[in-house]
This record gives sequence, C-alpha cells and structure tokens, in this order.
Amino acid sequence: AIPFAEILVVDDEDLLLEVISQQLLNMGHLVECFTDPKKAVERVYQQSFDLIFTDRAMPGMSGDQFAKLVREYNAELPVVLLTGFGTIIRQTGEMPENIDEVLPKPLSHEKLRQVISRHGGRCTRGEA
Repeated sequence: AIPFAEILVVDDEDLLLEVISQQLLNMGHLVECFTDPKKAVERVYQQSFDLIFTDRAMPGMSGDQFAKLVREYNAELPVVLLTGFGTIIRQTGEMPENIDEVLPKPLSHEKLRQVISRHGGRCTRGEA
C-alpha cells in the first residue's frame, strides 16, 4: 500500500478541484485545494507537501510560474502539471521547466494512483 501523502491541488476550475480532491481523499491522502495560485504559493511556505498538482492556464499566474516559485522554495517538491493540452505537450516532447510530469485532464483514478506512487514516495521530510 502507498503511504498517505499530503497533496496540494491548484486549479481555477472548482469542479475539477472537487473531483480530484475526492479521488485523493478516497485513496486516503490529505488534500488541500486552491483556485488562487498566489494563495497556494503562500500555503507551500507554511505547510510541507509531498506532491503538487497544478493546472497550467490560470488567471493571475500560470502553472509554470507557480511551479517556479515552489521550486525556488523547495527544489525537492514534485510538481505535476495537469492541463487540457497535456497530450500536445507530450507529443512535442516539450517538458516545462520545474515540472516533473505533464498529464492531460481529466485524470483517471488509476492514472492518479500511478502518479502518486511515482512522485509521492519521494518524500524526504524528516520528523520534527
């Protein structure tokens, strides 16, 4: 069994946040959701996460900009980009900077599980 992970999800679509967070909660993970990337960045500074899912096209800040800020703060934190353009990005082989993986939306339950086992296990957080 995969140990639970603390996961941050950032997307400007409420419905998508609801669907993904419900899937993650059902798998036994702790989830925090944000529609505002700026607020999500502030949260990253306050709380340690094992994995981040972010949308690419959001008002105010793109997923790429968000990932850059996250990485400047914590270079080890895996960031997965969820985008409607995921298939196109994969075909071109273009991997955005500061992103560990690009996945097309919507994400199946099985795909979500695979991503967490790939990246969530990278948790190097020490006990305080």
